[in-house]
Order: sequence, then C-alpha cells, then structure tokens
Amino acid sequence: MDVQFPNNKDNIKAYMDAENCTLKQKSRTVTLNGEQVVVPGFRLPLHLLLYNTDNGRTADSFHKLLEANGGKKLDPTKKKDSDKIQNHLFNLAPKEDGIRTKDSLKKDGQKELAICTVDGVLLDGNRRLACLSKLFDETKNTKFGFMEVAWLEKPINKHDRYVIELGISMGMDPKVEYGPIAQLIKLDEGVKMGISEKELAGIMYGYTEAKVKDKLKKLAIMKTYLKQYFGNPDEHEKLEGLDTHFSEIQRIQEYVKYPDLETDEKMAIEEVAFRLIREGNFNHRRLRDIGKAVNKDMSLDKLVDTADKMDEFDPKNVKGTKTQVGFSDFEESVDVQEKQEEVIELVNKILNSLEYLDTTDLRLKEEETKQKVITIKKKAEKLFSDVGV
Repeated sequence: MDVQFPNNKDNIKAYMDAENCTLKQKSRTVTLNGEQVVVPGFRLPLHLLLYNTDNGRTADSFHKLLEANGGKKLDPTKKKDSDKIQNHLFNLAPKEDGIRTKDSLKKDGQKELAICTVDGVLLDGNRRLACLSKLFDETKNTKFGFMEVAWLEKPINKHDRYVIELGISMGMDPKVEYGPIAQLIKLDEGVKMGISEKELAGIMYGYTEAKVKDKLKKLAIMKTYLKQYFGNPDEHEKLEGLDTHFSEIQRIQEYVKYPDLETDEKMAIEEVAFRLIREGNFNHRRLRDIGKAVNKDMSLDKLVDTADKMDEFDPKNVKGTKTQVGFSDFEESVDVQEKQEEVIELVNKILNSLEYLDTTDLRLKEEETKQKVITIKKKAEKLFSDVGV
C-alpha cells in the first residue's frame, strides 16, 4: 500500500483529532478498487500537505529541477526542497497559468477540493498549493495558510493512485490538460502496471481503445529514437517540442503502401527522420515529402542513399550535414516526380475532354471559339514536335 511519509500521516491524524477541520458540505468522488467512492473534505494547514513529484502532468518537467539540485531527489517534507518545488510549479509554462491561479485564489478562494493521500501527498492540487504558499508568504494572511482537500483516509495501491491521477487530468472534466508528451508518459506508466488499453480508454474522456493503441504506437517510435540517440528509452524530457515530428513518422508508417516497401527503404525512412530530428531546427512538415513519396509510389532511392552515407552523429556538427544535404536532394526528387505525375494527369484530362467533345455543337462555329481551336491546334503541333511524334 502507498504510504511514503508515515510520520506526516501521523501528524495529519493528530491535527484532525485536535481540530474541527471537517468540511461537511464538500467532497470529491474518486475511483478506488473499481468503485466510485465519495471522499469527505477537510481543511488542513499547508505544512501538512506535500508536493507530488511523481504527478503525471509535471513529472516530465522535474528533470530540470533535479539537474539544478545536482541530481539529488527532492524531499517535499523538507522546507528547503519544498520551496524549490513550489517555485518550479508556480513558474511552469505557461507561467500565466500560475499567475491566473494565484489571482483567482486571492480573489475568490478555493473553488474545488484538492485530493491527497493518507500521508498528505497531493494527487490533485500541486499548483494550487504552490500558489497558496506564495500568497501566504507575501501577505501573512492566515486564510491562505490552509488548503481544502479530499483526504483519502486509507492507504491506496499504485493502481488506484494511477487511476485517480489519470481521471483528474484526462477524465470527463479535466482542470489542466496533460501536455502531449506527459500524456504519453502517463499512458506508458499505466501499461507497465498491467492496465489494459480498454481500461485506460474508459478512464480518459473522449478516448477509445483504438485511440489509446494509436498513442502507444507513437510512444514506441519515440522510445526507439530515445534508445538510439540517448541510450535510454525513458529519457522523455528529450522529446520536448517534438510530438508533431513523431506524429508525422507514425502517419508515414500507417500508409496503406508502407508495408510493401523494401526493408532498406523502411529503415532509411526511420534513420533519416531520426537524424534530422536529433540535429534540430527541423520543421516537422518537411517529413511529409516522405509520406507523399510512399503514398504515390515515388522513388525512395535518394533517401536510401542518404541513410547509407550517414556519418556518426556529432552534436558539435549539426549544420549542413550529409543527412541534411541528402534529404534536400530527396525533397527535390519528390518535387520533380510530382510534376511529372501532374503532366501525365493533364494529358489524360485533355484526352478525356477531346473524347467527349461534341464537334457538332454550333457554338464551335463562332469566330471567338474558332480562334481558340486554332490555338489548340498550334499547341498540339508543338507538343507533337517536342515529344517527337
């Protein structure tokens, strides 16, 4: 069962025994062991509530905080570490959210209960705790020294904790949306716990089992990239700002004609796309030329050639690399092939138009139309000459 801080659990119980802190008219409903449970509300002092550094929406951002702390894990029960977490949460991008939340709490107070474990770890309300703490530090007003929470009076297992956190931020009425990378991390966490894709879809508002599977396929591509370039498939922070790039790669792999490609062509698509992403400053839309080539049966020879000539990655050399030059050549080849395809389509359209042209139509006898027919004849004669027929 999930009790990280037993001493704080005892402190909370002691406070509840000594103070009348029950909020009789306030509660939250959560899912525990597959059932809906109404959790009563309590008004607790801020020092008894602990930041959740494993929370799915912000976990992917804590690596920066850990790096600034020398890689040492932060302990929310210690004032020095708690202050670091507080500042980190308050300044999370977009920073306007923190300012807006703080102003709302100052003006209107807390509108909804947060949720915490039996030992005071917040499953919902981390940013609000950071904002209340800032307000209390700035104003010394005791009304900002407390937080209203739905307190889970019994320890919960990892499965229930996960379901609660997922339901809060990705359920029917999420207050704060997960970012695209944090969303995938949270899904991955659930899969590792043995939660089925069907159950995940049931928790997440607007999701089907097929959509969950689709998200996990993209995550698998990302993990391959992370393992290849960073040696660790779980270094999710390296994916920041790259979600759309991997969406493009996934889209390419889902084209109907993709399975028919040669093995070296499939490998080239992944290798070149990964390298361009790793080298940085690469617009995800440029990957669409690969999809265009796959979908229209265009030649991928230049892409395969680029993959074959790829040097070992050098982080000090990310401008004008062989990969970038080779991909530009590939893009040009796609453009040429596309124009050739357009010529054939245009010839077919002309042929079809002439085939169904009613030459007995009297409007063709009008002088203006006759001049147009003469122009067509001249164009056709030039076409015959150029093609050699």
